[in-house]
Amino acid sequence: FMMYLFLTQYIFFRGKYATVRRCRERSSGRQWAAKFLRKRRRAQELRAEALHEVAVLDAAAHCSRLVSLHQVFETNTEMVLVLELAPGGELQMILDRDEVPEERQVARLLKQILDGIAFLHSLNVAHLDIKVSLNDRTGRFHGVRMGLTTMARMIVKC
Repeated sequence: FMMYLFLTQYIFFRGKYATVRRCRERSSGRQWAAKFLRKRRRAQELRAEALHEVAVLDAAAHCSRLVSLHQVFETNTEMVLVLELAPGGELQMILDRDEVPEERQVARLLKQILDGIAFLHSLNVAHLDIKVSLNDRTGRFHGVRMGLTTMARMIVKC
C-alpha cells in the first residue's frame, strides 16, 4: 500500500485497536484518512472485526451521511482502511475546546446525524461508537464514522 499512499506523521486518532493518519494518494494527490487496524492484540484475533467494519462501510456506501470507504489494504499485521477525510475534526474535540456552536447549527447537525442513524437502522445495523466529524471550521457537518457496529441483520456521516 505504500506504493499507493504517502502517509504523513499527523495522527488524528490513536486507540486500543486502531490509529488514523492523514494520507495522500500518490497518483491524484487527494487527501484521505488511513485507518490502521491491528489484526491481533494480546493473542486476540481481530481480523474478523476489521472485515466486519469493511462490510458495514460497503453496505452503507450509498448514504451521504456516512464516511465513505475508498480502498482496503491488508498486511500480515494490520488492515488499512482508506476513508474519506473530514478535515474539520471531531465535534467532541471542538466542544472540548469550549467552541460552542449556535443553536441553528446544532439543530442542523442533529438532523443530519439522525438521518445517518436512521439509514443504519434501515440496514438493521446497531451502532456502538459514533463519532461526528466536521468538514471544515465553518461547522458544516461532514459525516459520522463509527467504530464498533453490530449487525442485527452496520457507520454514520453527516
